[in-house]
Amino acid sequence: MKESSGYKKIKKYFQLLPNTMVEPIHLDIVSGIRDWERTLRLIRGKEKMNIVWFYSTKEFPSGGYKYITEDL
Repeated sequence: MKESSGYKKIKKYFQLLPNTMVEPIHLDIVSGIRDWERTLRLIRGKEKMNIVWFYSTKEFPSGGYKYITEDL
């Protein structure tokens, strides 16, 4: 939350939680910006981060994103 922009906050959040499902509501809260989805697309492209969308499941009814690292 100490980062200066929504972009940096989202990037840092995924870096701190690699290979962990992150629900959309968490990104909305952490980023503090309205258009976090667009910012997430920018991060994927500029930073070459492998952030993947997963459709809803019983455990995650809203779906979620996961930053997949090669260290699986």
